[in-house]
Amino acid sequence: ASKLGMERAVSLTHPDLAQVYEWTYDSSGGRRISPEILDSLGPLGVATWLADDGTLGKRRYVIYTNRYPLADVERAAEWFRQRFGWSPRVSQHKPGRYVLVFPAAYYEPIRLVLLEQIGTVSCLRYKTGDRSFKEYAV
Repeated sequence: ASKLGMERAVSLTHPDLAQVYEWTYDSSGGRRISPEILDSLGPLGVATWLADDGTLGKRRYVIYTNRYPLADVERAAEWFRQRFGWSPRVSQHKPGRYVLVFPAAYYEPIRLVLLEQIGTVSCLRYKTGDRSFKEYAV
């Protein structure tokens, strides 16, 4: 332990993660949503993205794509249209920060993807719209 009571851990990076890094960051270290990363997403990957960066509201579902370039957010919107038939709108959340807004018509299809993929994970159950869960596993 250090003087501050903190531990330091070092681990090896799996070589496959180098490819994922190339798909998600540009040469200057900026975030990006590449066609390769979108095409690699299966149902669990999509559900993880929705649960991690998304908010399920009463009349819409929003994925916060902050710090991604506008062209990449537009690419993601088109990917959702082609892959799922969902038509999100790209909206500026703050200057230079964009979100994907899915209208109410997509609430139930998105909720079903979340339920199918992560619905049994109690600490993520609220992301499915199920507000009856009071206990969250840690």
